[in-house]
Amino acid sequence: MIMCMALVALLFASCKNEDISISREVSFEVNPYGVISDFVNHQVHEDDFDFLSGDWLRVHLFIYDAKGNLAASDIQYLSGYRSTMNSTFDLADGNYTVVATTDVATLDHGDVSFEYWEFTETDRLTDLRITDASGLIGWDDKILGVASNRVSVGAGHVSHTIDVKPAGALILVHTNGIHNFSDVISYHLYVDKNSDFCSFESDGTMTPTINAGTTYNWQLSVQNTSSSGNNYYTYRFVLPLGNANFIWFAKIEEDGSGFLLDDTHNQVNVRMGKMYNCIFDIPNLACDFYEFSDGMKGLLASDAENMRRIDQFKKASMEKRVK
Repeated sequence: MIMCMALVALLFASCKNEDISISREVSFEVNPYGVISDFVNHQVHEDDFDFLSGDWLRVHLFIYDAKGNLAASDIQYLSGYRSTMNSTFDLADGNYTVVATTDVATLDHGDVSFEYWEFTETDRLTDLRITDASGLIGWDDKILGVASNRVSVGAGHVSHTIDVKPAGALILVHTNGIHNFSDVISYHLYVDKNSDFCSFESDGTMTPTINAGTTYNWQLSVQNTSSSGNNYYTYRFVLPLGNANFIWFAKIEEDGSGFLLDDTHNQVNVRMGKMYNCIFDIPNLACDFYEFSDGMKGLLASDAENMRRIDQFKKASMEKRVK
């Protein structure tokens, strides 16, 4: 009888051991610098992308299990792209999809008071949405970064590095000679496509949703002629649009009336991770729009006439898109 009781106890113990899952302490290092590392090769001034104007680089880290359910997450605020996020989680052995993102946010006493991008439905990978929260054009501070990695947690797999890349493209926009025509109030760059949110496939692939119109329904940049300088530049971030048509518009009345400058039409294949140069030569009503190649730097028409950004001007210059 004693031997039978011992055998039953051993069977119960074996059943209980099968239900025990092994959990490990797993560390993740998220490197944001890859978001801008290619862009800095073509920047106009050396510190253009390192300058966050008092804002913070927000880093999201989402860990999804093999069924696509959120297993762990973290948010940290870094001083800039050259900083690193380090997070540690207790995770059961298995396969995971890791999604890391970067964006710029404004903090007020520890709470987010302004953000360009909103993150919703984070509990499941295929429900995760990143949406344009502001409807503002923004500068380079609207750059969104994203990375998706498949990782395994088990013996010898307790440390992982995530290198974040840009989720879209960056356009360097020049408006040169803005005072050439006295009857123009402002110049506007329009595009016939837009993407204001993205989602994720079950394997972690990011997919932008493209809004396409039959006319130029989305404003990408605006330059008022009331500004004191004659030549200006700015950066504009967009999610991947594919082949898109761009054209400049001259506003001549306060009610918004004006005319499209047909000679400035360009069709450009806007691809993820690429940077483009858009040079609007106003005196000649011509626009040169092309993808940067290696070694090309974003030069100014005249360094002396370009006004450098400061935080107050940066915030005041945001314009709502025209849809």
